[in-house]
Amino acid sequence: MTCHDLLDDIVDLEKRFYEEGYKSGHLFGFSEGKKDGHVLGYKQGALVAMEIKSYESFANCLLQQQNLNSYRIEKSLETLRDLCKNFLFENTDDLLERFNVINSKHKQVKSLLNKQMERKSPGTADLTF
Repeated sequence: MTCHDLLDDIVDLEKRFYEEGYKSGHLFGFSEGKKDGHVLGYKQGALVAMEIKSYESFANCLLQQQNLNSYRIEKSLETLRDLCKNFLFENTDDLLERFNVINSKHKQVKSLLNKQMERKSPGTADLTF
């Protein structure tokens, strides 16, 4: 065994430990990241579900009012309620798009309600929540 062989073994040993440590760290990071991703996805899914159900409750509450006085508002509320009721809580490619449709419809209904309230005289309170 020569001096060159001994030095090569030391260099190879360091390289081998580095590669093993990298592989071990990569596997550990992957498994921990997968756990963290699962927890984050679960929490975000719960927030989306709460928001959609609050929109549905909003629509149901207003549809029970007898004084909407607008066919357009009533139809928009029914559409919002139906969109919320039929929302599929599955991880598909169009999940965000479907959620944005519901969010946009909710904003439209709120806008229509604000316009209706502005048209009434300041002293009347026909629309109550």
